[in-house]
Amino acid sequence: MTKTIDIEHFFKLRDELPVMDVRSPSEFAKGHIPKAVNIPLFSDEERADVGTRYKQISRESAINKGIEYAAENAIEYISAAGKLDAGKGVLVYCWRGGMRSLAICKLLNAAGIDTFRLEGGYKNYKQFIREQFKREITLIILGGMTGSGKTEKLLVLHNMGEQIIDLEGLAHHRGSAFGYFQDKPQPTNEQFENLLYEEWRKLDFSKPLWLEDESRMVGKVQINDFLFAKMRKSTVLKIIVKQEDRIKRLVKDYTDTDKQILLTAFNNISKRLGGLNYQLAVNALENNDFATAGELALRYYDKAYLHGLSKRNDNKIVEVVLENDEVTYCTKKIISVAHELGLYRAE
Repeated sequence: MTKTIDIEHFFKLRDELPVMDVRSPSEFAKGHIPKAVNIPLFSDEERADVGTRYKQISRESAINKGIEYAAENAIEYISAAGKLDAGKGVLVYCWRGGMRSLAICKLLNAAGIDTFRLEGGYKNYKQFIREQFKREITLIILGGMTGSGKTEKLLVLHNMGEQIIDLEGLAHHRGSAFGYFQDKPQPTNEQFENLLYEEWRKLDFSKPLWLEDESRMVGKVQINDFLFAKMRKSTVLKIIVKQEDRIKRLVKDYTDTDKQILLTAFNNISKRLGGLNYQLAVNALENNDFATAGELALRYYDKAYLHGLSKRNDNKIVEVVLENDEVTYCTKKIISVAHELGLYRAE
């Protein structure tokens, strides 16, 4: 049995049923619905061949070749789907909910596996999630100079029961020239948006959402347009942390990083850092003087952050001076200020 379902029904079933993405491997790699397993109807080469036949010969020629490819791999499809199926069926989607997902569903039905086919396919999913980012919610933006420990404090806010989305964690990037995660490549821009929606859909929209202050780009990925527009209009709690604490944090975060990576990062910002400061930073790294290198890096990043902040409405920026860097004290004070500003709706 095959049942065609809409996107909202799809999300309800996804928590209990496996998901098959039957698009080609390259389509899947570019972006896919989280939790989906790629069981492609066609390889990239086969898909290209079918597409060429459709454009240059005829629709009939393309369909016949597609059937031929599918027949050759039928046993593999059934075997792969059978390993996923726990007796309740599988969710299936292709690009537009067309012939590829229909063909797989019919094949699996013949093998006794029930299928639920996403109406409109992955294209419909992308349109749906982008619309969801238009939902209204109160955002509280946690700002502050590089080294202020914004991400650390954001995670503690979460442990204290606040709603957060860790944009840098999703992007596998700390949002600076020094910031990519060495053990995790960044997702594609498309997949970053998909992962972001996974967090978005869990939110209670009657309560505020805390986000770290970011530019539009986090490394090589871009924050969803609707969400970024909300961020730029929202109140920023700019935490003020002592310079020595900021430098200590940079040393702690980057001392274990391959020195060559740090040198490359300094090289990338050398023009804006200035020739003398750049050379001083290189010398400091070569002498394992990470504190001096960190202080020099802050000269660049402080200017960059203040430039970005200057584009915001001054009335939306509230400074929160933190007398020490003890994280529990800091987060409690930040929450207290947010309440004083009326950023929490009356319960």
